[in-house]
Amino acid sequence: MPVTLGPVTLRDLAARCGARVVGEKGASVSISGVAHPTSAKSGELAYVAGHEAVPAWRESEASAALLPEKLEKERGDKPALV
Repeated sequence: MPVTLGPVTLRDLAARCGARVVGEKGASVSISGVAHPTSAKSGELAYVAGHEAVPAWRESEASAALLPEKLEKERGDKPALV
């Protein structure tokens, strides 16, 4: 079940939680909720906790992901909070 936020940019989320934004245009991406990688839609941040969730996230419509640092290199060209 997704969690609704209200539109906020990845830059704002990073500042609030002490993360950093990775990805060329990631800072300005607008996020309105958080969801599981298998169900994340456009405008949502997918929570990717481990390697097994990376393929689902990369195939999803999620606008970005929250990734542990160890998975940063697996993000491809998608923006993320690390």
